[in-house]
Amino acid sequence: MIKLIASDMDGTLLNNNRKIDSEFFNVLDELIKKDIKMVFASGREYDSLTRLVPQNYRQHIIFASNNGNHIVYRDEVLFTNSIDQKNLDLLIDIIYSKPKLKAVMCTADKVYTNSIRNYLAAKSRGYSPIFTKNLRNIKENIIKCSLVSVGITQDEIMARLAPLKETTQIAKSGKFFIDVTCKGVHKGRAINFLQENFDISPSETMVFGDYHNDLEMLTTAEFNFAMKNAHPDILEKASFIAGYNYELGVVNEIKKHALGN
Repeated sequence: MIKLIASDMDGTLLNNNRKIDSEFFNVLDELIKKDIKMVFASGREYDSLTRLVPQNYRQHIIFASNNGNHIVYRDEVLFTNSIDQKNLDLLIDIIYSKPKLKAVMCTADKVYTNSIRNYLAAKSRGYSPIFTKNLRNIKENIIKCSLVSVGITQDEIMARLAPLKETTQIAKSGKFFIDVTCKGVHKGRAINFLQENFDISPSETMVFGDYHNDLEMLTTAEFNFAMKNAHPDILEKASFIAGYNYELGVVNEIKKHALGN
């Protein structure tokens, strides 16, 4: 019996308009009745995740934001982590060593960026980003930094991040983003934490993902799915394949395996 379901968002549960299809909330109603925990496991920050969900459903979803580094359930922070100052200083040095390299810095409740493009894109979607020319002026703890590969390839960014490879968690989270977080904390660790917290086994867990920052999460569940539109590396590692994100792939598999429809 499935007791916990975790889904990535962009490219997975969200459609191509970055929205959750209304049919998901019909399914969520059934999950709530069966006391099956639903987890949104995403590289997105907490505020961005909650905005995707109507107010009356927010108490019924576990938000594992920033690649599992900040977990909130029923308005209570269950777990949070941040990049230590030494690694953060080195990361910022790397960012400023390449003019084309732009960043999005996430705290528990704010998003900072030195990219005008990202700032305007976030504003157009109703978010409240903070633009800063100097990332060193941010005083709050940084949970995650996303590096944006516009005008510079992801391979170039990964090469520049080599000095941080052993001391931070680095993962491609999309075609244009590379996420840097605290070493050893990722979506997989977040699911393990929730399994321990709610006494749920891997055989009672279902997960869905599409990109490299979902790799560790696949290992936490017997029912681990890659989306049909997933990166080839994820398709290779997953035990099962769900339909495309824009064709209710996650919803249909939940209906089939967790709700018996």
